[in-house]
Amino acid sequence: MPRKCCIPLCKSNYDAGPKAVVYRFPSDKDEFRRWLGALPSQVKNVTRHMGICDKHWPHDAPRIKIKRFFRPVGPPSIFSLPTSSIRQTFPVTSRQSAHRGILCGQRNKLADEIDAFNAKDRIQNWETFISHIMQNLLPTMPGWLLQREESYVQLLSICQRNVEFSVTVDSNFKIAAFRRNTEVKTSDLLGFQNHLERFSQLEAIINRVKQTDLSIKDEISAHVKDLQSVCSDAGATKQQFLLRQLQLSTYESSSMRYTFEDILLSARMFFSGRAGYCAARGILTLPHPVTLKRYFGGLGTVGTDADCQKLVEAQLSAATQSQKCCSIIFDEVYVPPSLRLRGGHIIGYSEDDPAKLARTVLAIMVKPLMGAIPYVARLVPIYSLKPHFLYEQIARLISIIHNCGGVVISLICDNHFTNRNCFELFSPDPATPWKAANPADPTQPLFLLYDTVHLIKNIRNNWLTQSHGEIDFQLPGEHGSSRAKWSHIVDIEVRSRSHIIRPTTLTSVSCCPTPLERQKVSLVLDVFSEKTVAALQVVRHVDTANFVAKVVDFWKIVNVKTPDAHVLLNDIRRTPISSPDAANLHVLLNFASIIGRMAGGRGPCRPRSLTTETQKAVVQTSRGLVEMSQYLLSHFQFKYVMLGMNSIRH
Repeated sequence: MPRKCCIPLCKSNYDAGPKAVVYRFPSDKDEFRRWLGALPSQVKNVTRHMGICDKHWPHDAPRIKIKRFFRPVGPPSIFSLPTSSIRQTFPVTSRQSAHRGILCGQRNKLADEIDAFNAKDRIQNWETFISHIMQNLLPTMPGWLLQREESYVQLLSICQRNVEFSVTVDSNFKIAAFRRNTEVKTSDLLGFQNHLERFSQLEAIINRVKQTDLSIKDEISAHVKDLQSVCSDAGATKQQFLLRQLQLSTYESSSMRYTFEDILLSARMFFSGRAGYCAARGILTLPHPVTLKRYFGGLGTVGTDADCQKLVEAQLSAATQSQKCCSIIFDEVYVPPSLRLRGGHIIGYSEDDPAKLARTVLAIMVKPLMGAIPYVARLVPIYSLKPHFLYEQIARLISIIHNCGGVVISLICDNHFTNRNCFELFSPDPATPWKAANPADPTQPLFLLYDTVHLIKNIRNNWLTQSHGEIDFQLPGEHGSSRAKWSHIVDIEVRSRSHIIRPTTLTSVSCCPTPLERQKVSLVLDVFSEKTVAALQVVRHVDTANFVAKVVDFWKIVNVKTPDAHVLLNDIRRTPISSPDAANLHVLLNFASIIGRMAGGRGPCRPRSLTTETQKAVVQTSRGLVEMSQYLLSHFQFKYVMLGMNSIRH
């Protein structure tokens, strides 16, 4: 297939007609530059496949024979009269060709049309303007009306009893144009003076008014003003709220301004429910919760006894008589020390040492015993918690609950040494450390208990970290001691690895947990489970099975959270305490006696026993739960007591 010519607009060898000879570019660099310089600038990036047809050389151009073919000697050219292969273009005739060639002197003798136009278009005075509108403009505008007053004139177009278009011109030739309630901008048509000077400007303004689109914001604002005058009655609260929402919808978010009534109504909705308020903000124009906090956060103080009393009163007012019996649960949470400004208040300083930033927060929660929702009564920032400060905070809350009609039955916390020292301030009698006099009413007992979830973790950790991994214990009615070995637990887990279905819930993690994994309750319950007891009995590790069984029974009794758990799980140990002589209470007392007979101790030289702190905490909690159950059943006529309600993790 022959090459095509690379000259722009040349159509050689593009169709099925006669083919033209095409010469490729010379290989000599100097000759190549001569060829490229003679061609149009559009020819760039020449390749070996490009060429120039023979039509770009004269017929008599000198040629040289190279390998049986003749080739032009000189470079190609673009001729003044192109051949038919090149498309011809013709100049467009100018519209001013009639005046072309006229001398400047002759042109000046012709009459200038602009002067006559300006003389006719300029507005001379007010009377001339009125006369022009009535005689020349109105006849060309069907459907338009003229309203004439002494100081202004108004052009109107009415559609369906509403003013669709309006153009108002006052005696100073200031102009205002509207389409319905949407203002039409005319400053670009009137010029720097911003007043009407020509009739053509008025026509241009009228045409713009007809073509202007309606502004939703302007229309809503105008209708809201009309409706507000109708709904000015103080009783039309719903209508005024809807009109205010329509008005707020026309504002930009950056220029939103809320009135006092808006803030007050929004605050009522926000305090009714935060989730509902956030959902309503997707439909209505309401302030952000941060805005409400900025308005109301600086009013008064926060975290005072008065705030706590209002909270307790609100909770107890909706509680039944049995639900007014409650427990106080407190714990300490570590937080990074920081200083913040929230709602107009500086937050971050501790209450026990106001000059220092808080490192922890003391959370005090009130939990009703018969099914009401627990609630946090106080959050106290702490730098270094001391037993006396903790005692004052708890005693103050007990007095507030007592003054509001409630009764505090027990205090629950973990087995931390600060909490133990605080309990000693409540109960100075070492013979009954689980019972103290109520600070608000000394005639009523106050039971001091430790969280059972922490206790069962302490038992597992003491057993695991004992130097031999062994615990000596003595069952009631037996003279000799038994020994539970942690190695038996590991042996059961190793044996179960070869089974397709594991006979127990033991895993390598539950047998050898890291210090961080020791905080997980699920790993503790993998060890203290009925499946583990059965597996130990099968391989004849009787002593270890007996110890695990006692802990399992203890956990089942203190973890009852529903009144029908014993029916659903077919387990008598999960029966709620319904009588002062219940069998489960005797199980708790037996477990307390087993733990109380251990030697105790602490540190690496601890004998085969639980630590002294864990031993005392288990005994105190077990005996305290027994006496508390008997007290609730006899004095408050409870039908049953669920000991699982006395837990931090409930």
